[in-house]
Amino acid sequence: MTIRLVAIIGLWLMTTACQKDESLDLRGVEWLKERITEIEQSPIANYSYINDGEYKNDRVFIFGNCCPFCASLPAQVHNDSGELLGFVGTDIDLSQIKNVKLFWQPNDAVCIH
Repeated sequence: MTIRLVAIIGLWLMTTACQKDESLDLRGVEWLKERITEIEQSPIANYSYINDGEYKNDRVFIFGNCCPFCASLPAQVHNDSGELLGFVGTDIDLSQIKNVKLFWQPNDAVCIH
């Protein structure tokens, strides 16, 4: 019975945690539409995601991926104008970014948030 419960919970997490928000609100951050299009055309698109959060009382977007075979740079942090503020772990400590949540990922995403 316990294995069955774990399997059901795991299946539920996989189907709910990896869904793309079809109603993205891009007002004020129109530059994101172009970036999302670029990511969708990337060979590692299904490993990519964008989180948003608050850094120094401003909205930020965190571009990352969970690609297991890529030698990727750390996640990039951009302000709401699209300006690169730095990289998570080298320039910005992730603990300084508050209220982090998934903003976007492709429908076929393999990353679990």
